[in-house]
Amino acid sequence: RRFLMLSLGENLNNRATSELRSILASPFSPDKLEAVRALADRPRKSLLDDLIKVARDDDSYVQLDAIAALGSYRKDEKAKDALVNLMLHGRWSSVRSMASKSLARITESTEYLNLVNELSHSAKHIDEVIDYLIAKRFMDKSGSFYQDFLISIEQGRSATFRQTHYAVIASFLKFGSPRLAQLYEHMNMGVPKDYLSPFLTEARDLNHIDVHYDEVLQYFNEHRWEALRTFCLDILTSSDVSFDPCFENLKLGLLRAQKMDIELFDIQDMLAMLYFSYSLGKNSKS
Repeated sequence: RRFLMLSLGENLNNRATSELRSILASPFSPDKLEAVRALADRPRKSLLDDLIKVARDDDSYVQLDAIAALGSYRKDEKAKDALVNLMLHGRWSSVRSMASKSLARITESTEYLNLVNELSHSAKHIDEVIDYLIAKRFMDKSGSFYQDFLISIEQGRSATFRQTHYAVIASFLKFGSPRLAQLYEHMNMGVPKDYLSPFLTEARDLNHIDVHYDEVLQYFNEHRWEALRTFCLDILTSSDVSFDPCFENLKLGLLRAQKMDIELFDIQDMLAMLYFSYSLGKNSKS
């Protein structure tokens, strides 16, 4: 649907306000998605009521895009109130998650953090989880939500879900090359077949990995998750990242693996454990 709208539409940033209002009022227009996105790019206060009307319409095919666009109306109480209402009373779960993300862009405060945390734990689809993670990143500057790092294992989520969850968190923290998403990409494609060695070779700048390089490869090849968990926990316990609250909360989240049933873990989780343990170890105070 989105591809169709993009292929039919055009850039509407320079269109007259009256013309955009007409497009927003249309039940279907090739330009409707681009009209909403134009307001996200360059908010027009004169069209805020029109945008809110679309955002509240549960049967509008651009409802989620309209909710996202409301996040561009910074410090506007009317936009904020509309988003709070959608987060509390939105008919669809995707509406509530998108409203949370947009509200976080407007407020960037902890005012609604408890509600966002509560809603996020009942999210069923990965796109909603991503919305809530982004909202938390704006609202929770200390990163206490990183303590829930392993929640997708406890919830019994799929491999794709867990890979995405871990990769999104990695993108927040910007640990640098290699990207976790790229490691999963190579693993999923089987190209290169030995996707782990290049990462481990680069990770030899951490002494713990340099000394145990061959053992770590063996743990992965033989799926010895208990041994690999112990290895990662050793890195974490020796890493001092107290200078950064986000790193510290991530460390606490990873350490929870110690008390979890190892049978719940598979290669998706252990690759993430190794990646984040290495990244925290590399950023540890010397």
